[in-house]
Amino acid sequence: MPDDQEIIGGVEAFYRAYIDAFNREDIDRYADCFAPPYELIAGGNVTTYATESELQQYAAQTLIDLKSRGWARSTVDLLKVWPLAAQQAMILADVTRYRGDDSIMLHARVSYIVIRTVKGWKIAAMIPLAGPFLGPGDLPR
Repeated sequence: MPDDQEIIGGVEAFYRAYIDAFNREDIDRYADCFAPPYELIAGGNVTTYATESELQQYAAQTLIDLKSRGWARSTVDLLKVWPLAAQQAMILADVTRYRGDDSIMLHARVSYIVIRTVKGWKIAAMIPLAGPFLGPGDLPR
């Protein structure tokens, strides 16, 4: 069974690869980072993407929407991982989205539940955290 440090290292590497795929606009790799059924929990609403096809559409639409608002790249400012079990962990990430002119488009704090599948770590749920709420760990923003 993996220990905490192995889980943390694996999840951190997965998350950075997820952001890298997003920044490269690699829709296939980006969509592959999610495990169906994937849950997006935002503003008290739960949206489920139950199939690979739905995840592909979700990934493509996310990039289209962001690019239409000037998005060019995202950076990870804070990454914290808590192992929950050998096959499950929670992530807290602060991310900054930048426009093409390097101006800041958005600072976001997001919590994720990830699971280890036969294909590696995958996102099972994503929960954007509304300010001023700190989320897991009460880490300052």
